[in-house]
Amino acid sequence: MRAAQAALNVETPRLESVPPPLDLVAEPVIPLADLVAKRRARQDALEAEARDIVVEPSGLVRVLPKPGTDSNGSGDNN
Repeated sequence: MRAAQAALNVETPRLESVPPPLDLVAEPVIPLADLVAKRRARQDALEAEARDIVVEPSGLVRVLPKPGTDSNGSGDNN
């Protein structure tokens, strides 16, 4: 019993302050309404872009020209 009590001071380390392992910085808080508007605008842009892409049965991917542009996308209607 005495040996166990004497060993307690040796077996338990002293508690010391340790520097944090990572330098963490919180991200700025974006209001929910602003975040939703930003995400909706991004989704709308992605959907508009997706409408201009056609995948053929052979696996060929084509991008359709935007209305008012010629086939090379330069915008010249000559």
